[in-house]
Amino acid sequence: MAEPFLYLDIDGKGIHAMILEISFSKKKVTNHFRLLYADLPESEPGTNPFPAAMTAMAAKMDITACSKAVILIPAPKVCFRNISLPFANEKKIRQILPFELAPHLPLPEEPHISDFILQEVQFVRGQQLILSASILESDIQQWVDCLKPFNIKPLVITPKGHAAAICFLKQRKEAANFILIHMDTLDITLTVVADRKPVIVRSFAAADYTARELGQTVLQTLLGFRHRSGSDIVFDVFVSTQKSDPTIPPMISALENILSEHPDLQPVTLNALEIVDSGEILSILSPNHQPEGVFNFCRGQFGSDTFFHQYKAGIVSTFCLALILFGTVVFSTHKDIALLEHGIAMERQASLSLYKKTFPDKKESRIQDPLLLMQSHINQALKKNTNNSHGNELENIPDIPVMDVLFELSDTIPDAVDIDLSHLVLNNGRLIISGSTDNFNNVDKIKGLMEKSTLFKTVSISSAEAGKTENRVFFKFIIGL
Repeated sequence: MAEPFLYLDIDGKGIHAMILEISFSKKKVTNHFRLLYADLPESEPGTNPFPAAMTAMAAKMDITACSKAVILIPAPKVCFRNISLPFANEKKIRQILPFELAPHLPLPEEPHISDFILQEVQFVRGQQLILSASILESDIQQWVDCLKPFNIKPLVITPKGHAAAICFLKQRKEAANFILIHMDTLDITLTVVADRKPVIVRSFAAADYTARELGQTVLQTLLGFRHRSGSDIVFDVFVSTQKSDPTIPPMISALENILSEHPDLQPVTLNALEIVDSGEILSILSPNHQPEGVFNFCRGQFGSDTFFHQYKAGIVSTFCLALILFGTVVFSTHKDIALLEHGIAMERQASLSLYKKTFPDKKESRIQDPLLLMQSHINQALKKNTNNSHGNELENIPDIPVMDVLFELSDTIPDAVDIDLSHLVLNNGRLIISGSTDNFNNVDKIKGLMEKSTLFKTVSISSAEAGKTENRVFFKFIIGL
């Protein structure tokens, strides 16, 4: 079960607070409280009621178990704008966005926090259209500061009407082109969605609009989108509100009648008018889950405090891919080892069969290594044959005096060649000499000189290596007489 979090729904009359827990992807409301600003003690005009409201709610609800919060704010606090830019790089857009939006904000001298969404449609040919939302930094600061004494950090602060449209998209996979009218306590938000992306957001005070005026505003908004984008999309109309409000059904009925009075605008108006529960569609928001496209003002100094929260999706994906790759490597290695062991077993079986076929008279009870055993038997047979023929070979060994051999060596190798002989062994017609010289070229030269002698039939270099302590080359010759 995930850690509980605080859910604050702020409207013009008060705050609806809930404590939610997520279990098996389902949210459960463990406590809730509706606070009206009118019930708070009187304060000076212009005083922010949120700190007093939080104190009052803390007295009614146990919020000590919560460390994160989701805050839904009224849309009139947010400034929505459509701007077109000649580039689509998100990092670059975020850098220049404050300068592009400054002339369109009601208080351009005050610092704002902005978020944006890239669009598929274009209002200016060849330029990227973005939908932006901006709010005073001081508003975000006051909510963050009021929650800080309770050790609660807001991870999502978003305008309610626009968030309702995004959450509705998440729930209705078949909905692609529609306008969502979100009716809150004191304000109304219109969100136009084309090809499953919000393209226009408008908000205004509900008290200033009758059903007829609201219908006219909907038609004007759709006509404006049609003229600026060149599109003739047919939109559905959905109304997001609390179904318990008794004033909503008459309002919806009047709105439907007004929209149907304009047959010349039917290509850009509704196919259907449906009421949806705003509380139900907004319930999918959580600190660790925001559908793509939700404006979130928890940015910069108000952003997530950990690298993991900011890049959680990428980290989890990378970990899963690494785990799959590791499992694949382990499986492949295990499979290769199994194939090698099978090949070794087959080779061993083949060598064992060859051994039994070659040496049928050998009756070893247990044969560990057939190849080594065969090599041993062959070496013994060769040694035995060599010993048997050794007597005949001695009869053919020439009887050469040692003095003749020494004389031949002295005569063959001139004095100019630097050579020191250390050992000389004459045995059974074979002469072995060892010594040293000053370089490897002399070794080859000495070999060539001795090969010219009629006494030495064969001359081979057994070894030639540089000395470890002396600057000499030590050699060993084996000479057949």
